[in-house]
Amino acid sequence: MGIKEKIFMGQVLKMSWNEALINGSFRDMWDLSYPSQELVAFIATINFPKVTIGLDVGCGAGREAIFLAQHGLNMIGVDLSAEALRSAAERAKEAGEQVDWRHGNVLDLPVEDQSVDFVNDRGCFHTIAEEERDQFAREIGPHPQAGWDDVAQRLS
Repeated sequence: MGIKEKIFMGQVLKMSWNEALINGSFRDMWDLSYPSQELVAFIATINFPKVTIGLDVGCGAGREAIFLAQHGLNMIGVDLSAEALRSAAERAKEAGEQVDWRHGNVLDLPVEDQSVDFVNDRGCFHTIAEEERDQFAREIGPHPQAGWDDVAQRLS
C-alpha cells in the first residue's frame, strides 16, 4: 500500500470516527461509561509521585484521561479526531477536571520527548496498521521520563 493509499485510508477512518461522534453512535460502539478494569486496578495499586504527567493516546471522548485526572495525574489527551476532543473537553468540564487536549496523530505525537511519566492506551494500538506498529512503538518509546521502565515492568 502506497503513502497516498495510507493517507486516504486514514482519512476514511478519521471521517467515520468523526461521523460516529457527531451522530452519537460512538456511545454504542466504544464509549463505555467507566474506565477499563485494568486501569482501575492499576491506579489502585500504584503510588504515583505527587506531580505525574500522563498521556492518553487515542483518548477519544476522554473517559480514561478524565479518570486519571480525577486520580491526581496532570493529563494530556491526544486524538486524531477534533470531534472526539470537543466531546472530551465537554466531559472534562462537566467533571470539573483539567486535561490538556491535543489534536494529533499517535504516529507523530504532539508531545515532547521525555515529558510524561505514564502512557495509557485503551483501544488505539489495535487500530494501527500492522506495518505502522513499529512506528507507534518508536513514537511512544521516547516520551516517558526516566523511571517509566519500572512502572512498565510492574505491568508485565
